[in-house]
Amino acid sequence: MRTRPLCLLFLAALASVSLILYLFPDHAPDPYGGLDRTTVSLRGNVRRKELRQSNQGEAVTLLYLEPEKRAGELIAVYLAAGQEQPLTGQDVVVKGRMSCFPAQTNPGMFDLRAYYAMRGIVCRMNDARLISVSGGAGAYREGLYRLRAAFAARLDAVFAEEDAALLKAMLLGDSSALDAEVKRLYRMSGILHLLCVSGIHCALVGTALLRLLRRLRLPRFLTAPLCCFFVYSYGLMCGMGVSALRAVAMFALKLLAERLGRSYDMLSAMSLVGLLLLAEEPRYAHDSGFLMSFCTIAALGLMLPSLFPRAAEREERARLLRLAKQRQRRVHGAVPGWRQGFAIGEVLREKAFSGVRAGISILLFTLPVQMCCFYVVPLSGLLLNLLLVPMMSVLMPSGMAVMLLAGLLPPAAQLMSLVPRLIFALTRVLAGTLASLPHMTWYAGAPAARQVIAYYVLLTVFLLRGNAARKAAYLLPVIALALLSFRGTPSLQLTMLDVGQGDAFVLRQGDVTLLIDGGSSTVSGVGTYRLLPYLQHEGIRRLDAVFVSHDDQDHISGILELLEDTAAGGVEIGHVYLPDIGRDTPDDDGYDTLCALAQQRGIPVSCLHAGQQLHAGELTLRCLGPSAGGRAVASGDANAHSMILHLEYGAFSALFTGDVEGEGLTELNDLLATLPAELRTVDVLKVAHHGSRFTTDERFLSLIDARLALISCGKNNRYDHPHGEVLTRLAADGARILTTSAGGAITVTASPAGLAGVESFLP
Repeated sequence: MRTRPLCLLFLAALASVSLILYLFPDHAPDPYGGLDRTTVSLRGNVRRKELRQSNQGEAVTLLYLEPEKRAGELIAVYLAAGQEQPLTGQDVVVKGRMSCFPAQTNPGMFDLRAYYAMRGIVCRMNDARLISVSGGAGAYREGLYRLRAAFAARLDAVFAEEDAALLKAMLLGDSSALDAEVKRLYRMSGILHLLCVSGIHCALVGTALLRLLRRLRLPRFLTAPLCCFFVYSYGLMCGMGVSALRAVAMFALKLLAERLGRSYDMLSAMSLVGLLLLAEEPRYAHDSGFLMSFCTIAALGLMLPSLFPRAAEREERARLLRLAKQRQRRVHGAVPGWRQGFAIGEVLREKAFSGVRAGISILLFTLPVQMCCFYVVPLSGLLLNLLLVPMMSVLMPSGMAVMLLAGLLPPAAQLMSLVPRLIFALTRVLAGTLASLPHMTWYAGAPAARQVIAYYVLLTVFLLRGNAARKAAYLLPVIALALLSFRGTPSLQLTMLDVGQGDAFVLRQGDVTLLIDGGSSTVSGVGTYRLLPYLQHEGIRRLDAVFVSHDDQDHISGILELLEDTAAGGVEIGHVYLPDIGRDTPDDDGYDTLCALAQQRGIPVSCLHAGQQLHAGELTLRCLGPSAGGRAVASGDANAHSMILHLEYGAFSALFTGDVEGEGLTELNDLLATLPAELRTVDVLKVAHHGSRFTTDERFLSLIDARLALISCGKNNRYDHPHGEVLTRLAADGARILTTSAGGAITVTASPAGLAGVESFLP
């Protein structure tokens, strides 16, 4: 490190930019927010285009349009079915419905707006129609698009649907046809990176092409430019992700060093490319692809030789010995067959051990990035990568050979396709088997910034250690791992998640985790994209109990998704509680579906009514409604018979009211009038029915004394929740009001002494 000033400069720049982005996150409003969900006409230039597959399996053309007078910005335009495709480089006028990318409003939620902004894409247009087309085409980019489409069609013709989709993702960067279950299997197995056109792919293509051109004995001054041009074109054809761009740039620097007669240093080249990328887009410092790509190279260049110094020395001696033997063979002829077999065995054995050492080094160096970006660490990934990454050197050439031969020699393409089919079959068996084993998925959660800093400080000390402290220094990575994985258990943490128009509350006290409701009527896949990411972010693998206030979709849709997720690595659920409406299994479609799913997973289901009490850890939960056989139950209105829970934790208390209104609200008010004053004084009130005017009436507020009123509702929802009348009544009662539509997720912390703090995710 001391002899590589570029490395030190890159690390300093990366640390500085990361710190600035952490201290000053970008919460600026979307400049295109005023156009969200409106139909507009747009004029611009087609910078590039792709073929995508819709949810219905239809081919959809995606244009990346640079708007007129807004250079540098791109709008993703999805053409309606049957529309003529413009050529890349042409000027077009399109008309369609604008849609802004959602920003992150919950811990753990994927920030789509930031992800696309880093790639220059500011918003999207759906179901667009071409109004006019003018201008000439860009032959180079249009040629790459047509070549990609032709290769994709050949893969579809040769392989079965799933294998073709996998190869299109691996070789062409098109993952739109991948099945969601396949993606999940690869993600939970730690091999999702194999489905991206990454540095491995570009390096293999570049190395193979370089060897071919050298065998053809092309002039050396032509070999390097041709290799760089083809590798760059391949990366551009596949979308040019940040890891592919890093690999292309480092490959070009390596060829340039050879041409200039200079030594090539992998770490210095990586640092130069990293500095250039950060100068172009500082937000790359928080991009998982950027961090994983560069940390992997740093692990191989720094961590591997420091963690296994003797192995590194042996590999260097072996490399020099192989070079000497190659020179000897050129001078004295071939080596006897038995010696070649012995040498091949030695090479294979050393390759296996080398792969294990590299895997450990990469895991150690990239672990904080995995925890900060993905929250879940698949322990099976280490073994699978050792087996599958070497197979990429066989899979990629065979897949590319199929693409080339399918149009010329179909029988040869079919024969060559056996290799990818066998590898994919082996992958499915290995990934499925390992993923089904217990304890193969570590819900690590996101570490605090101070933990990540301490971890890398200790690793830096380990890397810079002197020879005298070599053995004792191996304790440093162990201490770093212990610090990074430490998770304190909160006294009490209550988080109201932003789920759009719906409700979801996660309560944590010590080792106990509870979920009260979890659904949305405006966010599709709320369990997959809002609930599960938050649980993973917090390192929560098990929900001890799930309470369902009633069966409206905006309260149970996400819970149904969690129950349907039977794959290994999913969230465990200990118990499900429903409101007691007079039957062991309430006779309603929503309840029936939920009970059936719980029964399939062996999860007990119980019904609660007013007067019952539960204990979970140091928490006490009293059910205040519905009353067994009362007016609310008889009315048949789901909102009226909402489950109402009163939470106590020492001096702290909270009241969760579901969507209670009508007869249910009347029963609740009558019950509250009979309770002692200390039970009617609450620190947190979950305002019923998202702040509807038909609930939280004046009598209720006269009986309840609440310090903090939380309202879960969608931004610009069609019901206009929360209603002004409710806000006025709450303000007059002296309660502090917070809404998810304005502040995103809201986290309340408490101790047995009472309310400790309140924090909104958005400022």
